[in-house]
Amino acid sequence: MKKNEKTAALVALGLICFTLAVCKDEYGLDEFLNRADDVNARSAYIRDINIPVINEEEMYKPNPSGSKPPFGNNYTVLILADIHFGAHPDHPDLPYDEFFQWLEGKKAAGETPAFCLVLGDNAEAGTEEEYLQFKDLSDKLESDTYGKIPVYSIVGNHDLYNNGWRQYTKYCKPYISYYRFNTGNFSWYALDSGSGTLGGSQLKNLVSNLKADPKPKVVFSHYPMYGGGNFYFSLSDPHERAALISAFAKNNVKIVLEGHQHPGSFYDFGSFKEYNVSAFRDRQSWHLLTVDEENETVTLETFAK
Repeated sequence: MKKNEKTAALVALGLICFTLAVCKDEYGLDEFLNRADDVNARSAYIRDINIPVINEEEMYKPNPSGSKPPFGNNYTVLILADIHFGAHPDHPDLPYDEFFQWLEGKKAAGETPAFCLVLGDNAEAGTEEEYLQFKDLSDKLESDTYGKIPVYSIVGNHDLYNNGWRQYTKYCKPYISYYRFNTGNFSWYALDSGSGTLGGSQLKNLVSNLKADPKPKVVFSHYPMYGGGNFYFSLSDPHERAALISAFAKNNVKIVLEGHQHPGSFYDFGSFKEYNVSAFRDRQSWHLLTVDEENETVTLETFAK
């Protein structure tokens, strides 16, 4: 090996060692290298649940097909992404004051969102302390003060650090990350992409269920499919992306909502739209999805501090 090649190799090795030393205490060395809790083990088959409810006894009673949502045919859904409880002090503080004032205004106007979807990365390093902070936020949204907004989540990559899946299944409703519910005319599909892939089992199961379901659909996931062309922050397998795009285009998907890429992006696939929504923490923003069940339309609006 030539001298310059040895130097380059030593520099690369030093960078790797430095990165592992920095990350091992916060994120867990095993998770940094292997992203533990394999998606095929945790989310192989979809689970049908009830319309988002606060009462956990009702959560796993699937809503009868064709039944009308209790919140009517025209409603809104609160969307949050990338909250990152426990983030480094250099990161922006969460925009709590502005956000909760906005929610108070919605409640006073009789416009409380029907439910809330959180698109992953609830925690920064997957620790129980961070998940308890997320639970505090969920409890606040589900309280009388803000109109009893049920909070449902999916897992993100940061949520899995330090074996965080165990904490996710204790503190993040509905305690799973691959599930489906219906709201009358619409079907809602929550995907588990926290490992950067759906995995073969989930992908096969999802495509099969989409084909068997004629309803218009809302899909929500953590990792983007396209993400405005930034493939570093997208699903890494091009074959998986292609399979998802094809399945969504053929099976009446109206909108796909995703997190992970904090600035946010948008792409129009023609038959459906992909919104990689901006982050609650870094971008100080939150989102409101307006649903018209009768006309089968959905529109997304963004609010910021």
